[in-house]
Amino acid sequence: MTPQQTRKIRRKAQVWVSAVLYILVVSVAIALVLSAGLPLLDQMKDKTAYTRTRDTLLTLDKHIEDITAEGEGSQRVVAVEIKNGELDIENGKIVWEFETDAQIIEPRSRIEYGNLVVSSNIDVSATTYPSYYILENSHLSVNISKMNGTNSTSNLISSITFKDSNVTIPGNFSFTIGDDPNTGTGTIITRLVPEGNNSNLAYASVVASVNSSVIAYDLELTLESQADFITTRIKNIY
Repeated sequence: MTPQQTRKIRRKAQVWVSAVLYILVVSVAIALVLSAGLPLLDQMKDKTAYTRTRDTLLTLDKHIEDITAEGEGSQRVVAVEIKNGELDIENGKIVWEFETDAQIIEPRSRIEYGNLVVSSNIDVSATTYPSYYILENSHLSVNISKMNGTNSTSNLISSITFKDSNVTIPGNFSFTIGDDPNTGTGTIITRLVPEGNNSNLAYASVVASVNSSVIAYDLELTLESQADFITTRIKNIY
């Protein structure tokens, strides 16, 4: 074999190796694009499904308002097509649940479109009873006393139930300012925020307005969605 023929064979081998490497590089590039692009495509589909369903429910709500305004005997035939998620009727409410990794709205937040409420990862309910309030989420149930007169902040929290372990502990939590026991007693008036009985809230609070012989202030007890603890805050000191 002549030197010239040997060089030709080597060049062919180099071309073949280069072609194989090029194909491998292209395959890796396609795999990277697919791995990055498919989740993005799924998120775009979920956002489209959310927008379509939101608009459908808003249209349905408008029909309900029209029927209510027209009075007894008014009727409508409304086509409702929802392809994603689960649609249920619970306690007189139409509830649509949809799980997605797309950040359609901020976690633990709530947006209101008139009668339509859109929420993400919220699970707080607040209920008013004759002598106490219940703040509840998937982890905690907090019993807070109603007050409207002379009392002590140590009587505010009656009990806390940890649902995950099914353990209930009594209140006996004392709230004072500067370790002065006089700041924890006096005229105390409580109120629920938001008022009334509500569910699917991002958070709920009981605010105790304390007017002691030393100082006056608001003590806010808050339960947030998904939390296994309550937060307390002193505000409006005067």
